[in-house]
Amino acid sequence: MPIALTDPAVAPVLIDSIKWHHDRGHALLRAFVVMDDHVHWLFTLGQERTLDDVMYGFGSITWHRLHHLLPVQIPTFWQESFHDHQLRANETPRAKAAYIHRNPVRLGLCDEPEEWPWSTASEPYSGWVIR
Repeated sequence: MPIALTDPAVAPVLIDSIKWHHDRGHALLRAFVVMDDHVHWLFTLGQERTLDDVMYGFGSITWHRLHHLLPVQIPTFWQESFHDHQLRANETPRAKAAYIHRNPVRLGLCDEPEEWPWSTASEPYSGWVIR
């Protein structure tokens, strides 16, 4: 049975890992949205880590914490690859963040981005974002 990333035991682990990478300057947070089966994470890559390093670290940290936290043992958690997207010249981080924040709205999970609890659009996490 798949584990929902929005499970109240799971989502905070993912968010803590995002914050950990941000606080160390590896991936400066622009936005995130945790959905049931994937995560949107918009960041500016820091100077010390490559994109592969950040994604490997995110996957490793979250898998190890969840493997010990969840009552069901999970042999694997993340797919082997990730989909990255570099902003184009006509895209801004603010516009891309707004697009990411609207994902739960587009799926009918909430009426406004601010209502989704696992997102930088919501009050607990909005102050984490670099402008």
